[in-house]
Amino acid sequence: MGTDSHHALGSSIVTSVGAGTVADMTEALKRTSRIGLFLLGPQLGPLLGPLIGGQLSHKSTWRWVFGFLCEHVTACNGPG
Repeated sequence: MGTDSHHALGSSIVTSVGAGTVADMTEALKRTSRIGLFLLGPQLGPLLGPLIGGQLSHKSTWRWVFGFLCEHVTACNGPG
């Protein structure tokens, strides 16, 4: 439970500082849409993860979920 609290504290700081940075860098008319796009990022994982994982495991075996994750992480982080 202590590590979960520590993780939640750290992630809340990143979100608030990031939203403040976006708000400081954009003009007032475009601020709400830019902050909305910034805050959409953390919401896409819990939204798309079960959908993609469910489709992969429904169409094939559960091992394809791990294969997809390995390929996706390698593509995002680079091979080296």
